[in-house]
Amino acid sequence: MFAETTAALSAAKQAYDLLKIIQDGRDAALVSDAVSDLRQKITDLQMLNVELASLYHAEKELVMQLSEEKSKKEDFFQNANHYSIHKTEAGSTVYRFKDALNGSNEPHYICAHCYQNEKISILQPSTKIAKIFNHSYINAYCPSCSAEFVMHKIPSHEVMRTTVYDFKLS
Repeated sequence: MFAETTAALSAAKQAYDLLKIIQDGRDAALVSDAVSDLRQKITDLQMLNVELASLYHAEKELVMQLSEEKSKKEDFFQNANHYSIHKTEAGSTVYRFKDALNGSNEPHYICAHCYQNEKISILQPSTKIAKIFNHSYINAYCPSCSAEFVMHKIPSHEVMRTTVYDFKLS
């Protein structure tokens, strides 16, 4: 952009010099040549002006895009500060809402994979039950990336009830 600006200023100076020649000139041929050169310089200036305008708009668009990305990142980090890393009873790594411990909001968990990609995706209960070392665990899944997480132990009386219904969805 600096080169284009320098070229535009140089062309403007040359056009000014040609105008001085026309003003001082008494010879018709000299004036005619100067007018022709002046027209060429004006055309060059117009072309450079269009090029500079195009560069200006491209830079302005880039600035808008970058400020939008910055705003999204700031929003994510502001929301992400409300979560802390948590290991479930079964050993899965998720993020847990911090303020839920204080009772100010519903407790919920978000996907660790999506969190690393600067996205907050709340885990949803799954119909699957995981059996690990004779213990049954509730599963959760991420609706964004489809990752599954083994969450909490099911109390033994709950296992009996869940095996009767067998969690089949129609």
